[in-house]
Amino acid sequence: MRKLLPFILVLLSFTTTAEIETVEVSSSLNFYTPINIQEPDLFSEPIFDINNLSNGYLPFYAFTTVSIPDYFSSIKRICIKVEHNINDNIDYQDKSGVKIFTYRTDQLGNKTLNTAIGSRENLQKINTHCLDESSWIYSHILTDRSINFTPYTNNTMAIANVSLLITGDISKPIASTEQVVTDYFNSLQTTGFNGSAIFFHPDTLEDFKDSIMALFENGSSFSVLRMMTFGMDVPLDVINTLSPEDFMNRFLNIIKNTSGSNTLIMKSFHYLGEIDDQDKRYALVKIASVVNRIEITRVEVVPLILYENQWKLDLTAQLDAIVQTNIASSNL
Repeated sequence: MRKLLPFILVLLSFTTTAEIETVEVSSSLNFYTPINIQEPDLFSEPIFDINNLSNGYLPFYAFTTVSIPDYFSSIKRICIKVEHNINDNIDYQDKSGVKIFTYRTDQLGNKTLNTAIGSRENLQKINTHCLDESSWIYSHILTDRSINFTPYTNNTMAIANVSLLITGDISKPIASTEQVVTDYFNSLQTTGFNGSAIFFHPDTLEDFKDSIMALFENGSSFSVLRMMTFGMDVPLDVINTLSPEDFMNRFLNIIKNTSGSNTLIMKSFHYLGEIDDQDKRYALVKIASVVNRIEITRVEVVPLILYENQWKLDLTAQLDAIVQTNIASSNL
């Protein structure tokens, strides 16, 4: 029982939700693209052996194998998306296709023989080969947690990218708000503020980037703020190309430049509880820190909101305060 207790405690800190989603999963084949692959001839060497039911045979015969994420509890549909380096030298005879290598089973679910199914259509910049007419293989793919296939063209057109579009029931664990908030403050202690954007809600990150870029583009009055965050040697158009998450992490360099430390120094941390209010949840935490040998204890409210079944920090008000403070200081 003592060995089981840690596992039970971890289990109790998670809940799960199930919903139908479509997820795009990249193929390892992309490491070698662009690549030209011709349609496999199953009757020339190496001849496709329908009786070789060993676990490694189909992955060996196929050009690529894509793993199915563990959070899929069922598969409703699979499409293979193939992108090509298209040019003007194609005509109606040029084709894009995929050959999927799988197996048949008897009534008891035992493998009986290997088989191959395929999809073939006119070559385009992006061809999406859906297996709607062979949906019986979904149960095999889900059991094996992988799909073995070969994408090809009958043209010399190079394959630029291959991915799976998987639609099915997804059961993702939702970390408790206590765990998310605790992980956030632990990250501030170890990684530092400029690695904390991963905990923020994407809308918060986008809005913050838009607000700060508007200040930077407003002229030289915010040059000090820009210097302390990104540096004046980085052009604005380069800053603007950063993702909202990278932008936030770079911006939070201002904490190190103003306080001398990039990390949060805490003597103790206590999670006090949480309050639900419509679509938001407010976590209450008590933090003790030491400043100039004086211990300071404060209670903070951390707002959170669900995003894709995960709790994310919604620090819009706090970040707005940073923006307004810098606007006020620039007008002095």
